Amino acid sequence: MPLRFRSQAEVTLWDCETEDGLHTHGGHQALANANSVRAAGLLPLLPALLAATPLPVPGGSDPVGL
Repeated sequence: MPLRFRSQAEVTLWDCETEDGLHTHGGHQALANANSVRAAGLLPLLPALLAATPLPVPGGSDPVGL
């Protein structure tokens, strides 16, 4: 199932859910990561950090770009 991300209240909380509205473990991890970034004072760098994160290849274990 495709995942979508949405931000709430100035990107203080991130939620990850499937298109049918079910929360996933990845959503909890995304929320924990966003809270860690905010706590570390890195919130202004969040877009760059997300852009630099390798994405998994469907059906494979190698990140895109490697």
